[in-house]
Amino acid sequence: MKIGIISDIHSNIYAFKACTEYLEKQGCDEYIFLGDYISDTPYARETLDYLYEFVKMYTCHLLRGNREEYMLAQKEAREKNSTDQMWISNSASGNLLYTYEQLVDKDFDFFQKLPITFVYEKKGYPAITCCHGSPANSRELLQLNEDPVKHWLEKIDTDYMICAHTHYPGEMTYKNKYYFNAGSVGISIDDAGYAQCILLESGVENGTIIWKPQFLKVPYDNQKVVQDMISGGLLDIAPWFVNSNILTILTGIDCSAKMVELAEKLALEDDAQAKWPHIDEKYFEEAAEFYQIPDYRKESLLFSNQREADKGDVQNMQIRTATLADVDQIAAVEKECFPEAEAATEEEFEQRLSYYADHFWLMFEGEKLISFVDGMVTDEPNLTDEMYENATMHNENGAWQMIFGVNTVPEYRKHGYAGELLNRAIENARTQGRKGLVLTCKDRLIHYYAKFGFVNEGVSESVHGNVVWNQMRLTF
Repeated sequence: MKIGIISDIHSNIYAFKACTEYLEKQGCDEYIFLGDYISDTPYARETLDYLYEFVKMYTCHLLRGNREEYMLAQKEAREKNSTDQMWISNSASGNLLYTYEQLVDKDFDFFQKLPITFVYEKKGYPAITCCHGSPANSRELLQLNEDPVKHWLEKIDTDYMICAHTHYPGEMTYKNKYYFNAGSVGISIDDAGYAQCILLESGVENGTIIWKPQFLKVPYDNQKVVQDMISGGLLDIAPWFVNSNILTILTGIDCSAKMVELAEKLALEDDAQAKWPHIDEKYFEEAAEFYQIPDYRKESLLFSNQREADKGDVQNMQIRTATLADVDQIAAVEKECFPEAEAATEEEFEQRLSYYADHFWLMFEGEKLISFVDGMVTDEPNLTDEMYENATMHNENGAWQMIFGVNTVPEYRKHGYAGELLNRAIENARTQGRKGLVLTCKDRLIHYYAKFGFVNEGVSESVHGNVVWNQMRLTF
């Protein structure tokens, strides 16, 4: 038995489709949706229409998230003409207003009929308590390993509980009961460029049927989503809240709740109107500055133009894996990209190509090599200096794809070429069943690799080239 667990889509149709397409390929028998289908990205209408069609095709179990409850409450406030509760165009509620204006009667009827919790029951399998926040409150945050989770595990009648809302996926066990959090499809924290979901599969342990979760990270085009957040007017209607969400989508760094809390505090300290949503925008700006949230309005035109240029440029390039015949060009690009102490020699590349040429990803403009990514595969979890020097350590069936170099000839940089190759390496590793990828980088590039889902693990044991490196890991 396989169940796809999906939550916190937040209108992100691209991430949503990526998850469902992946889960369909895994042969899921049923699906559980844990709420927060809409808001925060531009595609509420597209997301709900896709969801309605998906539910017709598969056995699905759905509940209501806090975002759907917000929409129902807003509808009631407008029907009662409660102006103090009506959403306005600002960073407190503009993103919600943007979504509300896309909804039709069918959507409100759909939200109204959804429960906030249910028990999934299937003959022959353990029952599961399902909810968005908690069984009693869609807004309650059940963070992993904290007391509220333990409280609910003691209180419920099932041995399993699956929740969402926190945007932090993971699992814990308490008194022989199990808690799984599905994370977020649409605005994933710490996993930039990836949608989080769960493939829940039955198994047998000590003669007892159990549920085993696979916490998935499914790649999608996060930059397309950001571009549409900017160009579609969402950024304009709720500037600083949306800026914060863009930061999360691009980097995995989440500051939204903290920013809102600080804005309210600053307004109160200033004896200003602090009743949500009527909080002056200047307090959000101050809070955003405190948390170093960029203003993507200033970068919108550049972002859009650059993305379109990059897309066209990449399409005109040839991408393939390597052969020994490429060694001269590979060594020449390496020499242009790294100082002598850090650069691999032509002889070292010859050895690497002899053992793992298929783990070189090359990009050509005509006959000219302009960018490449390379690295061996190993069961060793950490990247060591010996790996650079000894290609015989390559194990084609290894668990981890190491990345030794991400290289682009200087005059071809800032066009997305290296990123395209890195995405190829990531997707290849995923389809080959690896646990993930590992690389090392200097401090200035931590932010760059975070956009692809790599998490900084601190200073690496590698001292390659007598440089301090940070080890970063992307885990599937």
